[in-house]
Amino acid sequence: MKDEENVFPRYLNESRAVITGFNFGIPKNLEIPDGICGIASDALRECHLLESVTIPGTVYDIGIGAFRCCARLKQVKICEGVTEIYSSAFADCPALKIITIPASLRVIGRMRPDHERRDLLKHHVSSLAEAEEYQTGKYEPLFSRAFDFFQLKEVYYGGTKAQWQETWQDHIRRTCSGYDYDMVIHCTDGDYADVFEAPKLTPQRIQ
Repeated sequence: MKDEENVFPRYLNESRAVITGFNFGIPKNLEIPDGICGIASDALRECHLLESVTIPGTVYDIGIGAFRCCARLKQVKICEGVTEIYSSAFADCPALKIITIPASLRVIGRMRPDHERRDLLKHHVSSLAEAEEYQTGKYEPLFSRAFDFFQLKEVYYGGTKAQWQETWQDHIRRTCSGYDYDMVIHCTDGDYADVFEAPKLTPQRIQ
């Protein structure tokens, strides 16, 4: 574990090993070791050396902005077992074109369901009652973008085409509002092209 510790400053919370940051010795093609349980918010933000990352299934969640603004990040592989990716986790990564998403994934782009989420809500809702309504699902996610889906070219998905379309297609089109995209979805039962042309606003004549 000493080599890993040189790359990842992290804290231990009981049995949870959580990545909280990185040192300058981080490799450009990073394979996070099995046994890591989480990646904290902003943990690898602006890690400009990083070109690819593989995240093992032992990671339960990927925090807000965990890999945001990684300018050279081209490819992300998220292994089966990961269930939650929070807001802006891979946002503003202009080189990112290929991702692998497991069928185990249940949440993309929501705010964290813990004290961080409550703290962020303070800036957007006016009462504790509204915060509770948000957490029980009445409110739409305030931050819905985990990836810049409109710039992706290939998505490798661990489920079927029907599962992808039912679970994620509408979500992606909502988060890509205002952007066209053209990507290939590779599923367990074949591939298909997902092409979306955003509605164009018609300029209105000022009377």
